[in-house]
Amino acid sequence: MVKSMTSFGRARNTVGGKDITVEIRSVNNRFFDCSVKLPRSFSFLEEKIKPYLQSRSISRGKVDVFIGIDVIDSPIPEISIDEGYAQAYINALRSLGEKFDLRDDISIMRVAQNHDIFVIRKSDDDTEKEWADVRQVLDAAVDSFIAGRVREGENIEKDLVAKVENIRSITKEIEKLSADDVKEYREKLEAKLRDMLSDNRIVFEESRILTECAIFADRVAIDEELVRLSSHFDGFYEIISSGEPAGRKLDFLVQEMNRETNTIGSKCQNSSIAKAVVNIKCELEKIREQILNKKQIRYQKLETIMKFINIGFGNMVAADRIITIVSPDSAPIKRLMQDAKDSGRVIDVSCGRRTRSVIITDSEHIIFSAIQSETIANRLDNEADDEEEPE
Repeated sequence: MVKSMTSFGRARNTVGGKDITVEIRSVNNRFFDCSVKLPRSFSFLEEKIKPYLQSRSISRGKVDVFIGIDVIDSPIPEISIDEGYAQAYINALRSLGEKFDLRDDISIMRVAQNHDIFVIRKSDDDTEKEWADVRQVLDAAVDSFIAGRVREGENIEKDLVAKVENIRSITKEIEKLSADDVKEYREKLEAKLRDMLSDNRIVFEESRILTECAIFADRVAIDEELVRLSSHFDGFYEIISSGEPAGRKLDFLVQEMNRETNTIGSKCQNSSIAKAVVNIKCELEKIREQILNKKQIRYQKLETIMKFINIGFGNMVAADRIITIVSPDSAPIKRLMQDAKDSGRVIDVSCGRRTRSVIITDSEHIIFSAIQSETIANRLDNEADDEEEPE
């Protein structure tokens, strides 16, 4: 079963005189990156929450846990004074007054404004009880969170299975076309030799044609590639049914399938096979996008997180709004730049420097930048490399 890394879970309950709210949300990440936000007085629970999440099979993804605790009815805590710190603090105040000739107005309330002089002690029993109270609500939130991962994972699995089955059907068509390829080659070779030699009344040897056909058949043979592709299909179903994290394994499997497809494309002499290879590569790219989630659609607090690229002098542009980055030296691009100037669609961020790259956006605006197009392209590639894969 494939589980999505993107999910959300929430639970709220009143336990032990505390109104506790737990929210868990996650996005894709190659590793387990957990961030826990708690009220300051309950920060000691953080070290317990992360191992607990891992014990619930949450082993990958960027997980954010928000816990709100409103104390409704709390026991009287044991409060003592850090005498050493209090004495040092009072001495520092007196020294400040003497040095700058300030009025001495040190009082109990003045000193008590520094909360660090007080030490609030909780017994170990209270600590364990508070963890038990929070864990009760955390359990419900994690259950909801995991259920969301399973639901989305089922949808992803259905989509991946449909695409793999489509690729399997295309490979069967390629297998049929490949069998006819050698036969067609022999017919074409015979016809060509007859046309060339008939005028000179030369009789060609049948064995020579068979030799040429055998050489051709060996050169275009794709039986091994088709067998390996078939084994990759079986491997795909083994991975998604294993119940283990599947993202990395599926990514590696897609790379292997793409490698076999490229080999078939390089060997084929048939336009129909070439077209089928293109269709397979399109499906494989869709699968890889689904596995790696390269569309960069991530939601946090119901807001879309946008990726920005620095295009020089502190200017930024949204990465997903860029269509292409080109050099301004060619004549067609120069005409495009002039047309944009005439229609008021130019955004010049070169700050008076020479324009070294032209960025075309999906809003048909043209951006002039003083940075080389290769540099901006590398920055885009680095953003793509930072994308994380799902489980």
